Amino acid sequence: MPRPPRLDAAGVYHVMNRGAARQTIFNTRNDGHRFLALVDQASERFEVSVLAYCLMTNHYHLLLRVPDGVLSAFMHLVGSRYTRHFNDAVGRDGPLLRARFHSLHVDSEEYMICAGRYIHRNPLDIRPQVALDTYRWSSYQQYVGRALPPRWLSTSELLAATSGSRPEYRRLVEGDAGATPSIGWAIDVAMMECGDAPFIARPHARRTLQVAMLALASGALQAQLEQELAFARPDVREAAVERVLRRIESEPDLAVVAERARTLASVGQAASEIVPGTISAALH
Repeated sequence: MPRPPRLDAAGVYHVMNRGAARQTIFNTRNDGHRFLALVDQASERFEVSVLAYCLMTNHYHLLLRVPDGVLSAFMHLVGSRYTRHFNDAVGRDGPLLRARFHSLHVDSEEYMICAGRYIHRNPLDIRPQVALDTYRWSSYQQYVGRALPPRWLSTSELLAATSGSRPEYRRLVEGDAGATPSIGWAIDVAMMECGDAPFIARPHARRTLQVAMLALASGALQAQLEQELAFARPDVREAAVERVLRRIESEPDLAVVAERARTLASVGQAASEIVPGTISAALH
């Protein structure tokens, strides 16, 4: 299970941010072009490799390989300059994005495959639905050979998961099974998506979430959760589940995050975020 490294350590990170109060952050194609131009500038300045990206109406995802000590500086340049562009375009003032970006340290090939698949499947939530390989604001077009990659996008690491085969990578992303997701990855992503849920900041939040998932799971996922939780006796397990179910009554957000993690761990479904409202195709 991935563990957070020290702040800004070198490595691969899945980074995301969304609009404050879930507001729209990309209104037009010009907004999308400006954001990607800033990614280009920042990647050159800080020697960052972008492995995957996807821009949606109210949020974005990046998969980055960064040198030591530059992740925050990279994200500050992109975020601050994009906010200035957006505010100037619409005549507003103030913050655009939700606080600091969220980042997950990617410390294994399995985790990287799951992150890439998740990012490239984000457009599944767009209505009316679009084909993944026609969505212009994702790096997926470059991965399947429908467009040439810009200089700042590196496709070799993710394509290595399918021995460099673009058709195999397409099957990996678009197939129902996809990469076998780990419980750790599913929990990380669910907590990142729902970072404002109060229980996430509390001690032992991850184990509480695992127990809540256990209450919702069945079959192979249930067995895997049982193994990871390693309860000493059946009565200890039942007591833990009962405590979590009581907490859910007063903290419904716990059930929301647990269900999202269960879904991700069960099928690797990587549609967008569990945010209210229909995601528009304004960028498409």
